[in-house]
Amino acid sequence: MTKAPLDSEKLADWLNWLESLDPSKIELGLDRIRRVYQRLPQLSDSTKVITVAGTNGKGSCVTALQAGALAASKSVVAFSSPHLLRYNERIQLQGCAVADELLVEAFRETALAQQDTFITYFEYATLAALYIAAKNTPDLLVLEVGLGGRLDSVNLIDADLVVLTKIGMDHTEWLGKDIDSIAYEKCGVIKEGKHLVVAARDMPKVVNTSAIEKSVKLFSLGTDFDISLQAEGGFCLDIGSQSFDIGPLTLHEWSIAGACMALKVFWPESIEEIINAMGSLSMLGRYQKKSINGRPVIFDVAHNAMAIEHLVHRLKTDGMASVDILFAIMSDKDYESVVEVLSPVARKWYLLNIDQPRALSSDILSKALCKSGVEDCYELNSANSDILDEIFSEENSSIPLLVTGSFYTVSAVMQLPKISGQINLN
Repeated sequence: MTKAPLDSEKLADWLNWLESLDPSKIELGLDRIRRVYQRLPQLSDSTKVITVAGTNGKGSCVTALQAGALAASKSVVAFSSPHLLRYNERIQLQGCAVADELLVEAFRETALAQQDTFITYFEYATLAALYIAAKNTPDLLVLEVGLGGRLDSVNLIDADLVVLTKIGMDHTEWLGKDIDSIAYEKCGVIKEGKHLVVAARDMPKVVNTSAIEKSVKLFSLGTDFDISLQAEGGFCLDIGSQSFDIGPLTLHEWSIAGACMALKVFWPESIEEIINAMGSLSMLGRYQKKSINGRPVIFDVAHNAMAIEHLVHRLKTDGMASVDILFAIMSDKDYESVVEVLSPVARKWYLLNIDQPRALSSDILSKALCKSGVEDCYELNSANSDILDEIFSEENSSIPLLVTGSFYTVSAVMQLPKISGQINLN
């Protein structure tokens, strides 16, 4: 392994070096990262820590927690993954991606503390976030679990409160082949005697068992708080005896409800300000609507069957019963289930080859679609301008285009020369 670029002030040099560690390599466990963390500045006792775990809706919850904390006049640092367009997105300070200079400082201090201990790509990001939080002493630190929970690097920190979002079948090669095994791993971030907010209905039984065993203060969606769609299209949030009209939402409503419940635990006096901040939330690549050459385009990073089901429901609710799909997915995902869920709303499929080692080839996807009876299926790569011209031709302008399948898919399409110039990527 090459040495860290300790003398460089350029973030690009550090990211190139981190990628040489192999960003796809995963080595679960906390002993290694704990040794390194103990050599770095530690979090202040005054900082509240919320850890967000689950399969779907984590990003929405992290965004809502940040917005709510800021609305309550609290300082906040947040860590999430993966990024969509810039690495800096992974660490947010006061709701904004951190500056290059601060990331470089965090990476350098982590590299010096590393000594002879192996650290993965994701663990470097985690330690950088913890370093930045320690240096800024925020009122709130939000940590999003990357994979599972029990052995994920963010579990190095004992959370004061855990928000558990929807749990589904994903990362089965690491977390287990059934829903109870996966839920058990995610419940590993729950700490003895602390708080747990369950921001989903019909959770596996192991969640309630874990809450009882660890004597947590439990707040459950449907019991202690709830959210419902109103006839006019907005949402109503109930917390305890109080009801609040939020208005329309673009992010996962149950995650936003869970974030509000979590923040009320810490700052109940600011609950109105917290909830008022929810209606204007949006995120890059999360049911994000744009117009390109007059054609409506929806970007969504959904990458497993559960997330795709929610996406299809949103499309139908918004009157989009038929869409063209620009699609690529990772080879370790259950792509057949994803395709099955998407097929009822698909008019045409455009299969994109993206520059990612984990990506499933469009050739394999095309054969799978043809076998299932799909006829309007086209393969393309980022340089195939003829098909891109067809996608955004006037004759197709009335049919919505859905770009989905993974973070990599949305990122690659957003940055295509024919598209990036027509949309604001900020």
